[in-house]
Amino acid sequence: MTDRFQLGALFNYLFEQNKLKYKVTNQELRGFWQDAAYDLKIRARYTPEALPLTIGLSGRYLDREGWAKRPEFDDVLLYENPVNLMSAGAGVTYRIAPADLLASAEYIMNMYDVEASDYGASAFRKADVVQNIGRFGLEYRPTNVYSFRGGVEYIDYLVDRWLKLPGNTDSYRITGGVEYHTGYWTVDLELAYSDRTQEDFEGSRRGLRGILWLTKLVR
Repeated sequence: MTDRFQLGALFNYLFEQNKLKYKVTNQELRGFWQDAAYDLKIRARYTPEALPLTIGLSGRYLDREGWAKRPEFDDVLLYENPVNLMSAGAGVTYRIAPADLLASAEYIMNMYDVEASDYGASAFRKADVVQNIGRFGLEYRPTNVYSFRGGVEYIDYLVDRWLKLPGNTDSYRITGGVEYHTGYWTVDLELAYSDRTQEDFEGSRRGLRGILWLTKLVR
């Protein structure tokens, strides 16, 4: 990190194993599901000198492997579900000083390679998906006490790990928020409305979410 440049990386390793047991008294192991993932995220931010701009870049690589087996047939796979994700994104925030306004825009491209193989049912699904995500937001801070925020988000394909969602499922989200400072406390309210639609299906799924944050400031 320098005065104008920040770079960070986050690496996560996931390992899960779920065991299925049968009978009440003398339990027997009948099967298990194992999941392992490597997840690397990179973020960078740069503020040019003498410009009211902040430029951000992001990248992600995810390699996830899941499979199911039966204990008595250790070499026989029942289900396999590998997921590979490569992601790249860029964003910019512009400060309009006379109006005390911040305007932000972001674009992310996710490239998925997903397989879902059910060997018992002889059902095999595979998809190579390019997902586009766009976001735009505004923040208005007329004083050091109040600030108001609003934003929109669009996702053109909701990727399901099990490949059961229709390929033309899109998502829209509208957010709004207000922040208030009083003494050593900050009160932050956020509201989000979402709508998930499909081109060839009349139904849709809508949601409304609200979060209230209370933060105590310590000098």
